[in-house]
Amino acid sequence: MIREQNNNNLKYLNEIKQEMAYYMKEVKELTEQIKKISGKELEEKEVLQLLYKKEYNKNLGIAQDRNRLINNMARLGMRLAKSGREKNQELKRLQVLLKDPSIC
Repeated sequence: MIREQNNNNLKYLNEIKQEMAYYMKEVKELTEQIKKISGKELEEKEVLQLLYKKEYNKNLGIAQDRNRLINNMARLGMRLAKSGREKNQELKRLQVLLKDPSIC
């Protein structure tokens, strides 16, 4: 059982290593592209920081969009509820008027 768990841990570790190798290759390519485009020579660490900021801002934007959507839905629900209350009051007023014998 311990041997099996160790094998699973090793597989997981190898998967992480492969994923890190892929990302580091991507970072090296981006570093070269930045050097070609801007003429600046950035370290891989700086490129990673730029990627992190981009990902963070993207996630922040998604969270802001989600919050904006939730707020808009809440406002719409409040308007619908207000509209429903107003229509219900109007209906009750009409029912009272219909029951009034002086109208007939």
